[in-house]
Amino acid sequence: VFAEFKGQPYEVMGHWLFLHGLRIGEALGISWTDVDFDGGWINVTQQASSVSKVSIKGSRWDTGTPGPLVIPPKTESSKRKVPLTQPTRALLLKTPEEERNGFIFSTRNGNPHSASNFRRQVWYPLIKRLGMGWLDCHDLRKAYGSWLLIQSTADFQTVSKWMGHSNPSVTLAIYAKAFEEAEMEHKNDMGLAFPMR
Repeated sequence: VFAEFKGQPYEVMGHWLFLHGLRIGEALGISWTDVDFDGGWINVTQQASSVSKVSIKGSRWDTGTPGPLVIPPKTESSKRKVPLTQPTRALLLKTPEEERNGFIFSTRNGNPHSASNFRRQVWYPLIKRLGMGWLDCHDLRKAYGSWLLIQSTADFQTVSKWMGHSNPSVTLAIYAKAFEEAEMEHKNDMGLAFPMR
């Protein structure tokens, strides 16, 4: 799935979802000021909500521009720093410095895309081409978490923090199935590593 994003105008979304484990609204809400190239971090500080600004005319949220309402992340722990991967850094640096303003994946008028538009215009056609109609874009986030917990050397607390979970028990509850699968896959590792003769 990730390979299908390569070279497309929405390529960065594949990076945000799969290589950084962001929620769809968080990915759509990333702006250039959220990227710390020197420190190697992405600061998750906002998300594009599913509420259109048009639907809230006259409220304090009405900015006079179209697009989704940009709000803080879903919980306090969702405000976080996520490591900026080398492939994503290289992709972002292809954008000329003078064009690095506003939202990274934006409409022609500079607004963030809404999650429903992203799904309709990008995600559903992509998974249909691949014959994977059952796959949701949130599954890329789950793949990120599963890989970090099972395949990498990152500790549990760190992965929970990068995922923006309120505490590690939430992470454990979500990824319990991945741990069960890993348990079955690795149950004989010690015996194979140190055979008794």
